[in-house]
Amino acid sequence: TGFNINKESTVLDLMARGVTRLESLQSAPLVRADLAQKMGQVYWGYSEYGAAEKLFTLALKLREAALGASDQTADSYLMLGRVYERTGRYDKMIAAMQTSHDMRLQALGPDDPRTIHSLHRVGAAYYQLQDLERANVIALQAIEAWREHLPEHSLEMANSYTIHALSEFRMGGFEEALRAIDEALSLRRAVLPDDHNLIAEGLTNRARCLYALGRIDEAIASLRQSLAINQRIFTNDHWDLVLQYEKLAPYLVARGDLAEAEQIADQAL
Repeated sequence: TGFNINKESTVLDLMARGVTRLESLQSAPLVRADLAQKMGQVYWGYSEYGAAEKLFTLALKLREAALGASDQTADSYLMLGRVYERTGRYDKMIAAMQTSHDMRLQALGPDDPRTIHSLHRVGAAYYQLQDLERANVIALQAIEAWREHLPEHSLEMANSYTIHALSEFRMGGFEEALRAIDEALSLRRAVLPDDHNLIAEGLTNRARCLYALGRIDEAIASLRQSLAINQRIFTNDHWDLVLQYEKLAPYLVARGDLAEAEQIADQAL
């Protein structure tokens, strides 16, 4: 085969061998499609987007030929859309996300959680494109749809609340953004540990809203809570911590805590 697998081999070494075998596999098309999809997801997890794209494209081709508009085909479109998002091909991203949703709408109906997830991804894609009004409308549709699937899909609903909140924030709707962030935090806290990075993310977004509303003391308190969580998760030079130090420094300046602001700014360097 040209591969020498031993104890020093990495996951990607093993994946490369698997891809080569997949190309020569003469099994049923849907078996090949499922293998390609699963292997693409592994490459996706390792940020190997070129390899992931080839595998998702193969899975899509096989599934579309055998199944037409189906949940499985929609899943391949969705993952291709996520690859396009990570690689900056936003026109292809939105087309793939929209096709995924349209297929699931046809195959599963509007109330299936997989259809709602695809709807959310369309809204997130429009947010990436900075089409904030459209992103907001779709996020609100997803939020309403998720209500019928609680508590099993609390985290997914929190994600839709976050797109709604960030869209409102960027459009200047700071009060509504804060309300939506608090809803997302409440949903996440019901199912996640207190020191989870998604709780920290919500507290950071909450701080941004509070700061925009002029509630400086509350903003600093929220950002400190987020920072405390991330300091337990990451090393001191991790990029997430650096970004939080950069946020905290101007908040402290706004309150007049210049000495601490200077110390925090030094930590960000």
